[in-house]
Amino acid sequence: MHWNKHSASTWTRSSMQIAAVILLFFTSASFAEVKETTAEPRVSADDIASLQIPKDLADLKALEQRVTKLIPNLVEATVSVQVGFAVQGSGVIIGSDGYVLTAAHVSGRPHRRVRLVLSDGRTIEGETLGRNEDLDAGLIKITEAGNWPHVEMATDDSIRAGDWCLGTGHPGGYDVDRPVVVRLGRILAAGSRAVRTDCTLTSGDSGGPLFDLNGNVIGIHSRIGMSTHWNLHVPIAAFRNDKDWNRLVAGESWGGFSFWQARSGPILGIDGKDHEKGCEVTVVNPIFPAGVAGLKPGDVITHLDGEKVNGFNSLKRKIGRRKGGDEITIVILREGMRIEKEMTLASR
Repeated sequence: MHWNKHSASTWTRSSMQIAAVILLFFTSASFAEVKETTAEPRVSADDIASLQIPKDLADLKALEQRVTKLIPNLVEATVSVQVGFAVQGSGVIIGSDGYVLTAAHVSGRPHRRVRLVLSDGRTIEGETLGRNEDLDAGLIKITEAGNWPHVEMATDDSIRAGDWCLGTGHPGGYDVDRPVVVRLGRILAAGSRAVRTDCTLTSGDSGGPLFDLNGNVIGIHSRIGMSTHWNLHVPIAAFRNDKDWNRLVAGESWGGFSFWQARSGPILGIDGKDHEKGCEVTVVNPIFPAGVAGLKPGDVITHLDGEKVNGFNSLKRKIGRRKGGDEITIVILREGMRIEKEMTLASR
């Protein structure tokens, strides 16, 4: 369900992330300073949600307390999604009436029977509803009666680069004896089409939730790249928009550029958004063609091989008509200057 798998174990990666944060603190503070900050946290549990950089050991302790407090509720709302025999992923319950957010490539086509495994091991029945293939957003409804554990969705404007985040995934999925896995990370970039984090994902996590430190869902796990800093999530805006939500509930399926095409097609290595002069680059992966060629966030792509680019979807369609290994020429605007770039597309 992902572009590729990382080789290290999930628990090892999580431990390394936490260790890196602690190591960063100790390398910037003397032993004497550490001893002076071992008292109770100065930052309240509510304020820690917006604390981007812990200043001392007290802040780290407050962060630990906040995460520990949140975990039980987040775990309860996380489910394993099993569609047929071939697809296993994750999801999250966002209402007591049993709506489950997941990825479109996990839920698949609408109106299929699906099994959901709760964190306590219970298996319940559900039905796949709509899917937005363009953003990889899918919806499932639990069909059994019950008052289900759930979490809330965050507001669109609450997602900021630099904030802490928590990811959970696949209880009783590939490993039936494995509990819900919880990972701590940071938001590296937040756009209208994707949220990128260093909250490491692995197989089976697709469709699982990404939370802020208020315990609200800010994204749904979608796909990963080669770097452990390239974990992409569907932004919560894909579900909060009333028009799209109603289409998902109604069981509609739409999107001109499906996730499956994105998996196997050529790759430029950017995320972007519509701009009056073309496509504005919002995220650049340094190891993919765009990054190697020197593209930067803020660049506006106006032409590809002489063809006018009319927004982000226009650029995706033009890239999608090519294949990995093709050489392309793009024209960008950077601080008012017209620059031409040549590059060779990679294959996913």
